[in-house]
Amino acid sequence: MTTASQPVSEPLEPRRWLDMPVVRLRALDWVAVAFGLVVVAAIITRFWDLGSRALHHDESLHAVYSYYLYTGLGYRHDPLMHGPFLFHFTALIFWLFGDSDFTVRVGPAIFGVALVAFPWLLRDYWGRRGALVAAFLTLISPTVLYYSRFIRHDIFAIVWSVLIVYAIVKYLDEGRDRWLVLLGAGMGLIYSTKEVSFILSAVLWSFSRAGGPLPAPPVVGGVAALPRVAPGGHQGEPAPAICHCPGRGALLR
Repeated sequence: MTTASQPVSEPLEPRRWLDMPVVRLRALDWVAVAFGLVVVAAIITRFWDLGSRALHHDESLHAVYSYYLYTGLGYRHDPLMHGPFLFHFTALIFWLFGDSDFTVRVGPAIFGVALVAFPWLLRDYWGRRGALVAAFLTLISPTVLYYSRFIRHDIFAIVWSVLIVYAIVKYLDEGRDRWLVLLGAGMGLIYSTKEVSFILSAVLWSFSRAGGPLPAPPVVGGVAALPRVAPGGHQGEPAPAICHCPGRGALLR
């Protein structure tokens, strides 16, 4: 018995995005696309022509003592040079990519890009557009750009500071021990970077003392509420700065 042969359909070629209808393009996550472009711009502005400028006096000191460590001459802490993190991290960069006026500034450039990208981790609190605006303002900040292309301790200390604040916010929101581990790591890293760590510790301590010692945060409406003295209120009232946003967890206004 013979059967009629079925027509063989040609395999469909994958459609390129230029072939997509305009209506389909509207479904793209344009906030994420814009954020990605901001990060790409950060990479370009932090790494472009990084080694053409002569080393500043401070940069030369940090470069030469990192080079001594890289070549096996060791490292001896001197408070004049702040903490050891910069020298060990720069020596690692030298070991990976060689020593030059470009590579000596690779560490700050990496941290400068990370600082621009960091607001995305806070999108559940600031909102996606808020995180995008924060990243864009960090991108175009002349001060942040300067220290992202300058081998000094400043950009490292800034990144550790925002990491510490992020760990505190996440712990107060979720109460998980892993955020305490991240907080401890951030504190250890900033103390190994620069003496500004003592100032940051004092600032964080002052916030914790604003409403007395911080106990485990109570849960109000499904999220942790910060106990503090609210304007015109009493000690221990939930801070109005945190509210519940369906689908987004806690929102810091």
